[in-house]
Amino acid sequence: NEFLNKINVQTALGVSKEFVSSNREVLDAFDKFTTYDTTRFVVDLLDGGIKVVVVAGNYDYITNAIGNLNWMTGLKGKDNYGEKLRAVQPKTLKYPKGGVLGTVRASQYATTGAKIAFINVSLDE
Repeated sequence: NEFLNKINVQTALGVSKEFVSSNREVLDAFDKFTTYDTTRFVVDLLDGGIKVVVVAGNYDYITNAIGNLNWMTGLKGKDNYGEKLRAVQPKTLKYPKGGVLGTVRASQYATTGAKIAFINVSLDE
C-alpha cells in the first residue's frame, strides 16, 4: 500500500485516490466474471486474426499471473497458440523512467495473423 500511495507514483499513474489492497465495491463489480470461461471467445479472436493481450499481476487474487499463463499456454485453435507462447522467453518490461514493471511474452501466428501477449506485472522484481 505504501508504494501505490506515494504522491509521485499516483501522479505517474494519473490517479488521486488512496490505494487500498481490497475494495469490496470493485470486487463485487468483477464478481460476475469469476466463473465465466473466456477460452472459446479468446480462441475465436485469435482464429480471426485479432490481437489479444492479457495483463495480470502476481498479487491478483482471482486471476493471478501464474493461473492466467497456465490458461494461455493451453489455448488451441487454428494454431497451437499456447504451445508457441510457452516457448517464448519472457522479456523484462521497464517503466519509461526506470524500474521494472514485470515481464512480457508475445507471439505472432502466420496461420491467422493473430498476435498474443501476456504481461505479468510484478512488484517483486
